Amino acid sequence: MHRRTFLKQAAYFFTMANTPLVFADTSEPVENHADVFDSHIKDRLLKKRLFDKAYDVDIFLDKKLLPLLDASLRRLKRIQKIVGYGNFCLLNFDDAIKIGKSYSAIGAFSKQELNFLAMIF
Repeated sequence: MHRRTFLKQAAYFFTMANTPLVFADTSEPVENHADVFDSHIKDRLLKKRLFDKAYDVDIFLDKKLLPLLDASLRRLKRIQKIVGYGNFCLLNFDDAIKIGKSYSAIGAFSKQELNFLAMIF
C-alpha cells in the first residue's frame, strides 16, 4: 500500500470514528414535535385530500371571465416556452411582464389581463 493512500484512509477512518461521539454529547433532551402541526398545515393537507369540495376561500369565475383566463394562460405558456421550464419556475411576475413586452412572439399583457391576474392571485 502506498503511504499517501494509507494516510488518506487513516484520516477518513479517524474522522468518521470520532464524529458520532461529538454529536452524541447533547446536554438537553430533544422534544418530539411529530404530532403537533400548525392549523394551516392541517387545512392545506385536508384540502389536498378533498380537492373536489368547495371551500370558502375558493375563487369561482363568471363565464365572461373565462376568455380572459384562457388568454392569460396562453400568454404564460408562451413565456414558459421562450424562457424554458426551469427559468419559468424561478421567474417573478414583474420579469414576466418585461419579457412579454420584449418579445413579439409573446406580446405584452393587456390591462384587463393584468387586472384579472391580480384579482385571482
